[in-house]
Amino acid sequence: MVTRTTRTIPKRRGERGAAIFVVVMVLTMLTAIGVFAIRAASLAEAASGYDRQNTQNHYVGEYGLYGAVTELSSPRRDWYYNQMKKGAEPCTATKGITSAISTVPCFPIQASDVQASVNGNFSGRPLFEPATTTSGKVTPGSLGPAGLDGDFRVEMSDPGPVGMPVAGTDVGGTSVWKYYQVTLTSVGQVRPAGDPTTCVNTTAGVAGNETGRAFVVMGPLLSPGGSAAK
Repeated sequence: MVTRTTRTIPKRRGERGAAIFVVVMVLTMLTAIGVFAIRAASLAEAASGYDRQNTQNHYVGEYGLYGAVTELSSPRRDWYYNQMKKGAEPCTATKGITSAISTVPCFPIQASDVQASVNGNFSGRPLFEPATTTSGKVTPGSLGPAGLDGDFRVEMSDPGPVGMPVAGTDVGGTSVWKYYQVTLTSVGQVRPAGDPTTCVNTTAGVAGNETGRAFVVMGPLLSPGGSAAK
């Protein structure tokens, strides 16, 4: 007796191409994840660079304030104060401010002024040490290994009386020596090395600024009309 066995082959005509669809979908998802990871890494690197530049701007501006305070502590402080009272130099800190009775007091202290004082005491020492390359070895400068320039401008304005008498001074107002409070507005800038007016640099074309402000008591100064031997 012969027994015949019949096998039923399932029909999968409705599932044609499903495997290809799943593979393509998985590849698309992996590609999207990879593109997102690359973009996230790029944004993180850019954010790190901007944060570094912001930190450099901050300290360059603060450096300018310290340099201005040093200038105002030198024998040239009377000259600086008189120039500020004239108000002949244009200043951003007092832009748009007018006075009906006199000029608006303001005077800028440039990085070149501080550099001149440094040269008078330490010959050949720049305010910002440049990066150097010797035998293929890069020695970072004040602003790192990249070609960057630092600059600042400090504007003196708003002269007025001090809030309280300075220790050791005459409180009766009879002395020819006086102390005044002034406002210092410092703008620090870090930019690509080269011409500051064009910022010509093919590797980095961004310059950053940060503004800081300080209230400084300067003196002793000769009061108007006073006289004393230096």
